[in-house]
Amino acid sequence: MTSQELLISIGEMLEAKISPLQEDIREVRQDMSDVKQDICVMKQEMGSMRQEIDFVKEETGSMRSEVSSLREEMDAVKQRLILIETTLENETNRGIRIIAEGHLDLSRKLDDALRVDNEKELLLLRVTHLENEVHTIKERMAL
Repeated sequence: MTSQELLISIGEMLEAKISPLQEDIREVRQDMSDVKQDICVMKQEMGSMRQEIDFVKEETGSMRSEVSSLREEMDAVKQRLILIETTLENETNRGIRIIAEGHLDLSRKLDDALRVDNEKELLLLRVTHLENEVHTIKERMAL
């Protein structure tokens, strides 16, 4: 075998060994291309997920602000309620008690006045009756 034949034989052997490697490399390249496409799809999906997460963060921040505002309003309402309760306990209830005592006094005075008025009516009836009797006695004496 000549060196030329030997080289051709080695070349054929190398080509026989390289050919499956080239096919494997083509498959790896195809797989890499598929992986690149999958990565691009994942990047797009991650981008939309980031937008959603940003939207959720904004909404959460907005809700926190609203909750904080509601808490402040509730604190103000609590303070007003405490003032109203204090006023009710200290001023209104005391005023009602004073008015009730005054009403009781007026009621007693009215009862006293009505009793005197009732006695006055009874006396007027007696006086009228006595006048009638005196008138009757005068008429009898005049005869």
